[in-house]
Amino acid sequence: MTSTCPHLLQRVSSARSTAVRSHSHAALLRPFPLPSIPLLVPLIPGVPLTSELPKPNYSDPRGSVRRLLNALLVRATSDPCARMCWNLRLFHKDVALRYGILLYGWPADIPFMNLSTGHGSPSMAQVRHLLTLLTVQPQPRMYFIRATPEQLLAAERNVLGAVAPGPLFPAPAPLPYFGRSDISRRRVFKRDSDGNAIPHRYIRNGPKSAKVISKELDSEGSDEVSVVN
Repeated sequence: MTSTCPHLLQRVSSARSTAVRSHSHAALLRPFPLPSIPLLVPLIPGVPLTSELPKPNYSDPRGSVRRLLNALLVRATSDPCARMCWNLRLFHKDVALRYGILLYGWPADIPFMNLSTGHGSPSMAQVRHLLTLLTVQPQPRMYFIRATPEQLLAAERNVLGAVAPGPLFPAPAPLPYFGRSDISRRRVFKRDSDGNAIPHRYIRNGPKSAKVISKELDSEGSDEVSVVN
């Protein structure tokens, strides 16, 4: 039953009656739709969650990277005494060959070496990038994986490149500027709107040698040498 009052419309249901003033008011009384659930990121099997690792100290990125990689190495090997090696030969011997695992996800533009300050060591920006890869949610983007038989065979043959997480050497620095690069090249004359060649700013009027030495000049030179002797 619906009342005919112009200011208030009342809907009667079997459960209970609800006073509705207008259609928009009825829409407000409906329950809100459920929020859309975001798609879940597939987890990598065998890799711990970032929340299970030690919390990083962003004021000490080098120490945080070392602690996180040590924690990942302990979980990957089930050895509480396992420690990360930052020298390639020690990593080859004490990590790759000892546990049969490799470090996956090391950036290709960062050389694998000790994070301490020194010649060729990663910069602070690169260390922060490593820390970002280790603290991303829900799982770190850099972790340890089991080595394949081919990789282990290459490691047993002392091939360091087969187990190196990153490049063996830092990227070469660009060469400094040594001046003009058009030395010994033919100079091109600039032309004006009429097609006439524009002379260079500095005119070279110095002495110039002949391109071809004639027989007369050659004979005169030989005569002078004989007279001197």
